[in-house]
Amino acid sequence: FPVTIQMRCFKSIIFVFALVPLIVKNYRLKTSRGVSDGLTFSLLNGFIGLTIYSACLNLPYAYSVGTVPQILMVCVLIWQRFSYDSFLHRRRLALIYFLNLLLVFCVVPLAYAWPKVVGHVCGWVMFFFFFINRIPQMIKIQRERSVYGFSYGFALLLGLAAAMEFVLVLVYDLPLQTMATAIWANIVTGK
Repeated sequence: FPVTIQMRCFKSIIFVFALVPLIVKNYRLKTSRGVSDGLTFSLLNGFIGLTIYSACLNLPYAYSVGTVPQILMVCVLIWQRFSYDSFLHRRRLALIYFLNLLLVFCVVPLAYAWPKVVGHVCGWVMFFFFFINRIPQMIKIQRERSVYGFSYGFALLLGLAAAMEFVLVLVYDLPLQTMATAIWANIVTGK
């Protein structure tokens, strides 16, 4: 079991640093046009769902410790989007993020009152957002016929972490939501 504990921590570290290549590429290019707004939004909500899910269901520590840095990394991507680029739907996107934040603050008291129910619901919310998060990016790349601004390092690190998570799900017999997320991440990353 010490190997699996180290593997869990290493997997969490890889998930945290998977966003670094995107952030660095945006910084170098001074634009975030290569990253889909849908990818960023779904990553943010997926990591928020994972945070609540792992806290409410007392998942192994390695699941909950990596979620806060992951959320912070996504917030850096969001900040880059608003600071580097000017775009038509800027106010609408800011409003969506603000309403999203309000919704999260409304869920927190419910998580204290009914941790198991909210934990399982947030687990399925996490799965949904992680299930769809690559679709907007694929559509963006297909529509623009360009990967300019997108980082292959991000995809590689995400795939490595997803493969490690799948092994951990089997070893620790984690809830179905985690199994479904790990399987989907491996399918999409493998293509």
